[in-house]
Amino acid sequence: MNRNHNNAFCLHTGAVMLMLLCLLTAGAARAEDQNGGWAGDWLTNYQSARAMGLGGSFTGLADEPLGMVWNPAGMTQLSRNELFLETSRYFEGTSINTLSFALPGTRYPTLGLSILALRSDDFQRTNDINQDLGTFTEGETAYVLSASHNLHPMVSVGGNLRFVHQSIDEFSASGMGLDLGVLVHPTETVRVGLSAANLGGPSLELRETSETYPEQLRGGVAVDLMEGRAMVTAEV
Repeated sequence: MNRNHNNAFCLHTGAVMLMLLCLLTAGAARAEDQNGGWAGDWLTNYQSARAMGLGGSFTGLADEPLGMVWNPAGMTQLSRNELFLETSRYFEGTSINTLSFALPGTRYPTLGLSILALRSDDFQRTNDINQDLGTFTEGETAYVLSASHNLHPMVSVGGNLRFVHQSIDEFSASGMGLDLGVLVHPTETVRVGLSAANLGGPSLELRETSETYPEQLRGGVAVDLMEGRAMVTAEV
C-alpha cells in the first residue's frame, strides 16, 4: 500500500470514528438530560488528560496508574513503578485533583492507589428571608484501592475497592463500592476491555435521602496502527 492509500485509509478511519463518537456523545447527553444528573457523576465520567485526548475511549487501553478508574485490569501493562499527579480546573473555582500510584507485579498482583478530590469554591449561605449567613463549600474525595493480575498472557483481570466521602456544609456521608475489569489481547495490536463500575455502591446519605452511584458497564477496544505510530480507540 503506497503513502496516498495510507493517508486515505487514516482519513476514512478517522471520519468514521469521529461520527461514532458524536453519536455516542449525543446519546449520553440525552440520557443525562432525562436523568437530571447522576450521583457521583464527577467520578464516573472523570477524564484524565490522556483519556480526554483519546475522546474518552480509555477502557480498552487504561495503561496508566489512573487507568484503574476506567478498567483496573489495564494496570497489568505497566512495567515499572509510576506516580501520577494531575489537576483540572473547572467553572466557578471548582477543581479536581488526582494522585495515583501503581506498583507492578509479575508473580504477585499489580497494586495501585488513586485519590481523586473534587473541591468547589465558596457558596453563599442565606436564610429564609435571604439574609447573608456566610459561605460554605462542597467536596467529594474518592480513594480507589486496586489489584490486577495476568491469568494468561492474553487475559488480565482486576478489581477496585472504592471508598467515597462527601461533605456539604456541616453534612457529610461515606460509602463503599466495587469495580471489576477484564482486558484481553487477542492479537499483538488489539486490546479489548470490559469493566463494571459501582457494583453495590457507593451509597451516600447526607440527611434523609440516600443516593447510590449507578452501576455502569463499559466496553472498549484499542487498535495499534502503522507499527505503533497511530492508534484507534472506541468505547460504548
